Amino acid sequence: MPLNIVQTLRGKSGAEAARLIGTMGSFIKDTNLINIMNQFNLNDKKRDPTLILQIEAFASIAGLKEQVDAWLKS
Repeated sequence: MPLNIVQTLRGKSGAEAARLIGTMGSFIKDTNLINIMNQFNLNDKKRDPTLILQIEAFASIAGLKEQVDAWLKS
C-alpha cells in the first residue's frame, strides 16, 4: 500500500500543498507521520527521497491509507 504523499504534494501548487499540510491533523491521527510531514520543504526536493522512505514505514498502519486518501482529496 503506497502512501504517495510527497509525489501528490509535488503535483499541487505551493499554496495548495501548504494548505494540505496545514490540515493534516484534521484527517490523520498518527502524530509521528504529521511530524515527519512538517519536514516537507515546498521549495527544495533534495530531501524527498528520504522523506518518501520515512513515510513508507507507516504504510502498514491499519486505516492510515484511508485517512491519507481523505486528506489528499480535501
